[in-house]
Amino acid sequence: MVAVSLEGNRKMYCFNRRGTDECPYFEGTFIAKDTEVEDFVKRVRDKAPGRPSCGKSTFKAGREATRKSEPRLDKEGMMTSVCRHCILFSGLNMFCGEIAYPLYLQNNLAKENKIEFICTGVMCKYYPYVEKVVEAFPELQYVLQMHPFLSVMHAKGHSTKCEVEWSGRNQEEAGLTVGEEVEAVNSYLSRVAVTTKYMSKARRTDIITIHARGWNLRKKQTSHRNLSRRFVKNNSGDEEKTNCQQTKKRTVEGEKDKQNLLRTLQTTEGEMKQWVKEVEEWAASSPKSINCQDQHGLQRVMEGLVLKIKQRKIELYREIDNNQDCKPKRDIIAKEKRKLEEAIAAYNVLVPDGEAVDTADAVLSQDIPIWPWDSASTVPLQTKKLVFDK
Repeated sequence: MVAVSLEGNRKMYCFNRRGTDECPYFEGTFIAKDTEVEDFVKRVRDKAPGRPSCGKSTFKAGREATRKSEPRLDKEGMMTSVCRHCILFSGLNMFCGEIAYPLYLQNNLAKENKIEFICTGVMCKYYPYVEKVVEAFPELQYVLQMHPFLSVMHAKGHSTKCEVEWSGRNQEEAGLTVGEEVEAVNSYLSRVAVTTKYMSKARRTDIITIHARGWNLRKKQTSHRNLSRRFVKNNSGDEEKTNCQQTKKRTVEGEKDKQNLLRTLQTTEGEMKQWVKEVEEWAASSPKSINCQDQHGLQRVMEGLVLKIKQRKIELYREIDNNQDCKPKRDIIAKEKRKLEEAIAAYNVLVPDGEAVDTADAVLSQDIPIWPWDSASTVPLQTKKLVFDK
């Protein structure tokens, strides 16, 4: 077993039902017993409360407060653990947040399996939480042996530094594991939720367990065909190329891109490797909260905002092909541009006129911005980030 994804499904909420003495047939088979989960969560929750924010983004998954606006809900959703081949392992009922509950699933999986990677949509908040819990409960030390990474698509909503440090694409030996495999399962279980959320607790547990076992059975019966399709990829003609040949082709193309980058930037391969390390250090060692009243802090804020805006513009025109999806991206870009203008205005008040930064439009119009505090020998952060992405 290589990687396991943990994710919550908030569409699996359950409305309040009158209590019955009915006992589910499959209690504890797939969905963990609520009493066991609550006992575990109660022991660890007070040690390290979850923090829902990452940069300027706030995630519901990191919230540890109970919903007050929907008192009719008995459960807020379900959390499941899924391997990279979309096989369901176990699940539990969530009552608030997604920070403490994954630890219960991870703890049970780590006891029985050797798992190398574990991923979730809020890993940048979840893993520090686990480290704090392990300090209080040394007997859980083995859960830290799993290498954490942030789901690739979820990383797009996090800060740039967070994406560099935690994204699955930047983790050694993670391969092409996306970390979003649980979403495929959620698309199936969400349809089950249409009816099960109105059932009694016992029947809901039984029905979801039956559907989960049926999903696993179909996956196991078709896994050989799915894996074969991954291994053998059809070319545009009748010729077939194996995954190994495709990898060799991509390696050759990557080598050409690297040589073109070396000529364009007029640098050496050793310097490019050093830039990659500097970007990693920049993401890992930068303070979580920057003093926006300080000159040095404002410099870091402006560099980060320009880098983020340019990356969002690239994604806007390369990955989105309809106006409906473009509008939210444009709104985010406009919001970040206003923050950049405010940071530039605050910075120009603190420095002499000769060291003032140009307008936001002028800075963004440059392919690679040259900041007044950069010396002639200083390589801009955006150039280093470009090399890092390649």
